[in-house]
Amino acid sequence: MTKPWDIGFSTLCNFIDSNQLQTAKAGNQMPLFLCKSSAITRKNLAWLGTSTSGISISGKLLRAILPCNFEDHFVTRADDVLVYISSVIGAQKIFFPSIQVGWREHGHNNTSSYQNENWQQRAENVLKPLFYFYCKKYSLPRNPTIFEVLEEFRCLGQAEQKYILNVMPNLFIRK
Repeated sequence: MTKPWDIGFSTLCNFIDSNQLQTAKAGNQMPLFLCKSSAITRKNLAWLGTSTSGISISGKLLRAILPCNFEDHFVTRADDVLVYISSVIGAQKIFFPSIQVGWREHGHNNTSSYQNENWQQRAENVLKPLFYFYCKKYSLPRNPTIFEVLEEFRCLGQAEQKYILNVMPNLFIRK
């Protein structure tokens, strides 16, 4: 792994009690390097990463994100905010598909809200102000051109392109 990255993330593994927790190793897949993904993210209003699985973040990226004018979003969704904003501003990422990070579901975390039918709307209400704030802060157009998206996509390896098309199947469909 010679390429530098700003944020590393892995697979999320839900469990209810510690007796169900399995090993962190989930296979032998090679890491995927995701070069700049800002235009791809801005086109889809969706992040590249997994919530609650950020396993490393560079100081450079943290300084680019903080301070944030939306501190209330950090109370329960700090990991989502870091992963999402790192996508918007074009951070270099690495995905470790062979590592699982355990996420325990209980009555005091917001996991149950992911299954709620209003989750998508609530997530949008949280993410859109962040999206607009960071687009303005870094002078990024909210709607990238198809050429920007294609340029970023072309820079990815074949495995990385396959991953992105799996995560964002509508990437090249006009909205």
